[in-house]
Order: sequence, then C-alpha cells, then structure tokens
Amino acid sequence: MCVPFGTMTSSGASEIPAAALPPTVWALLDDRPGNTSQTRAVVEALGWPSVEKRLAFRPSARLHNRILDASLFGLRGESTATLTPPWPDLVVAAGRRSAPVVRYIGRASGGASRLVVLGRKAGDHADAFDLVATPAYARLFEHPKRFVTSVPFHGVTPAALARAADAWRERFDAFARPIVGVLVGGATGQFSLSPDTARRLGEDVVRVAADCGGSVIATTSRRTDPTAALAFASALRDVDLAHRWSPGTRADENPYRGLLALADELIVTADSESMLAEATASGRPVFVYPLPQRRSFSALRLPREFIAARATPGGTGAGALFARLIELGWSRPTRDLALMHEHLIERGHAGRFRTPYNRATSTPASELDAFVARVRGLFDSTEREPRRNGPSL
Repeated sequence: MCVPFGTMTSSGASEIPAAALPPTVWALLDDRPGNTSQTRAVVEALGWPSVEKRLAFRPSARLHNRILDASLFGLRGESTATLTPPWPDLVVAAGRRSAPVVRYIGRASGGASRLVVLGRKAGDHADAFDLVATPAYARLFEHPKRFVTSVPFHGVTPAALARAADAWRERFDAFARPIVGVLVGGATGQFSLSPDTARRLGEDVVRVAADCGGSVIATTSRRTDPTAALAFASALRDVDLAHRWSPGTRADENPYRGLLALADELIVTADSESMLAEATASGRPVFVYPLPQRRSFSALRLPREFIAARATPGGTGAGALFARLIELGWSRPTRDLALMHEHLIERGHAGRFRTPYNRATSTPASELDAFVARVRGLFDSTEREPRRNGPSL
C-alpha cells in the first residue's frame, strides 16, 4: 500500500508536515562587515535553507529603535520590496538598524517567524525577540532570552583558514618571514585614529618586523579614514605591503583572510571587536595596538554610568526606573572595549603591543555552538504550520 507524502490541497499543491522540513531562514545583511560576519556565522552553523536579504538604510534609520518600533521606516524602497511573504520560519540579523526590520517581519508574519538578533544595540530590549546575543562587555541585565558572549560570533573556522591559506600562500611567499600582519580599524566612539597615530602605528610595526628580519603586510578597513590610511602606508618600507580598503574591493584583493591564515603574528588596533575576535580565533600570536581614547568618551559615559550604577531590576523607586531605562534601550551601560581586551589578555589569547605574553594552548572556545543549540531549541517545542510543497524563500 502506498502512503502519500503529505496531503493534497484544493489547489493541487501538496502540503508537507512542518516536522519533515527544516526551518527556512532569512539572513538580513547590512553594509557593515562585522554585522555581516556575525549573521552569516550563525546561519551557516545552523545549516538550514536560507536566503540573504540586503538592507539599505535611509537617514531615518538613525532614529532610536524605540521610535522606529516594528517598521520598515528606516529602509530604502529597494530593500522593502524584497521583504514580502511567504515569511521565513527564522530571521537572523545583527546591528541596531536591523532590529526594527526584524520586529516588522515578526509582526507581519503574525508571530510565526522566530526572531534572533545579535549585538549590544540590536538586542538591548530582549523582550522584543525570541533570542538575543549580546557581549559581556555591554553589561546588560540577565534575561531568559539573552545569550552572553565574550567576543562577537565570526566565521573563522579551520576550514575557512585552510581555504584562505591555499588562496594566498603563493603571494605571501614573495615576502620575507616572519610576516607581521597588521589589521587597521578606525575611529569609534571610544577611540580615535588620526593620521599622526596611524603614522606612528606604521613606524612601530616596521620596527617590529625589522628587528626580526621580516616584513609587514597590512590591510585597512571601511572605518579607516583615507588620510589615516595614507599616513600609515607612508611609514612602511618598500619591502612591505599596505592594502587600502575601498568600496567594491573584492575578497581576492584584500589579504585580510590570508593574514589570519598565514601571518606569523598579528597586530590589531584596539578599536575593532570583530577583528580581534577573528584574529584570536586564527591561532596566531595576537597583539592589541593601543589607540588614544577620545575625551568625549569619558564625558559621555558619566550619565550612563550614573544610571547603570544605581539601576536595580525588580526594585523600587529610582533604581527600578533606571533599570527600566536600560531594559528599553533608552540608556545603556557604556561599551568599554578595554573589558574585552582584558578578557583576551587574561586568558592568554592576546597580548599588549610589544609585550611578551604566555599564549594559551588553544584558541578561545567557540560560543557559537551553544548559541546555535539555543536557536534550534526555539523550534523543538513549537508547533509550526505545515508549509506548502514549493519554494518558500
């Protein structure tokens, strides 16, 4: 006797029980590489059918997320046109600007889409999502939907490093060993990278390479100011190489992944949490290059720290009010990347620039597997509507 695989609808399409199909995933990607790498890392680790949706933002995306709420108000028209039914089972995104879009999809799907966001500003209001991942140095409150990470998620795996090594080995063979790889970030709310600082960075890494008879291969990033990138490159020698990032740079032109796979040591500017996370996952010696802290950072953190120090979740009076301000994202404890630096240094995964350190025997334990298990758990005890047998992405 034949047993039908699913049942026929009146339109002639067959329905397949939801349990027979893996969940479908939308990966929302913006223009920031750190956000993109986190989102892709989670989606690839899940291994479920997925499509990537590129988000382009309007100036209105700068509004506070509590004002934008669950809406597409911050998106350009070409992006909104791609966000139409059938809705996915799961949405994954990173970054503050993506959070209102994720919430819109959750509302438009009638609550059928599970919502997962990554990052301090995206996931500050944990109640609005099914699962959030925020870094420990964000110092947000514990929450049943919050997964706390020590560093951002990334896609630097042994397989990815092996592919990068194969792609770049021949080109790197032209440079004297040891190769000092330099990953240059840029100005942030906490740190500045002026042309003078960038030039000093170039001079410092040249000395490091010269002392051991090696060479420098460096790459800048999208946040590196062009004048700072030029000042950095001007300090290098003829035997060194500085790749300057520009919009539209192809992956095979940027030695970033090659450096993670093949450099003898890595020097990373202090501003970039994503580059530090990926560098320490490479298994190479990693040194954090200090950058000047902005004066405005110290001034602007005072009111935030005043609120954070007095917030009492579940309390009463002003303490409860301060806690609520933090829970809703109107005020956040200051993101202090020095806390991330200390975490990596204390565990032997990185050292301070020009300071020897006792390296850990392994790279930082990946928290991605545990997080992916939590994402899968969103579907373990949830009844989902059967999906029609046909494209649903």
